[in-house]
Amino acid sequence: RVLAAVAAGEGQTITGVAQRAGTEIYTTSRLLAAATRNGLVSRRPGADARAVVVSLTRSGRRLVSRITPQARLLERRALAGLPAEDSERLLALLKRIVGNLSGGNRSGGRLSGPARAAAGPSTKAVLR
Repeated sequence: RVLAAVAAGEGQTITGVAQRAGTEIYTTSRLLAAATRNGLVSRRPGADARAVVVSLTRSGRRLVSRITPQARLLERRALAGLPAEDSERLLALLKRIVGNLSGGNRSGGRLSGPARAAAGPSTKAVLR
């Protein structure tokens, strides 16, 4: 998901990638650091001294072009047999649930400290 977000808008900041991917900045930063070590992403300083701009390398673009069709196929298989209206509603509800659990919805609240540790893996990671 993060590599697809980089591909969708080359030359973005890590914050921009996180927003596009629907992931937390900390998680996105860690994933992009690993992708950089693996030669999939390049990083360069942004306009702001604190900003880092990321782009896919040639290897990263090849990987995204290979996995994107597979991800789309899996999504189609998962939603097969559901009317389009139901599929759209399901995806909207799942996004809302993730937003509630990650603090994106003020009525939901974010877990912190021991409660967050006890909750286990990030819901976003589970839904990816």
